Amino acid sequence: IKNDDQLCLARAVVVAKAKIDSSPKWNSIRQGRQIQCRLAKKLMNDAGLGNHSGNCDITR
Repeated sequence: IKNDDQLCLARAVVVAKAKIDSSPKWNSIRQGRQIQCRLAKKLMNDAGLGNHSGNCDITR
């Protein structure tokens, strides 16, 4: 996952979920920075982390 928006963990989760779920949008999600960003932000909001700032990694 290549990005500079501090959403790398959330992006990785949404890409992995799309693969596991055999999403018909798999290639778009895998390759598309905009759709990854949108889905990652939705995931963060759904998890109650919509206002989180900074890195989101395994130590947090």
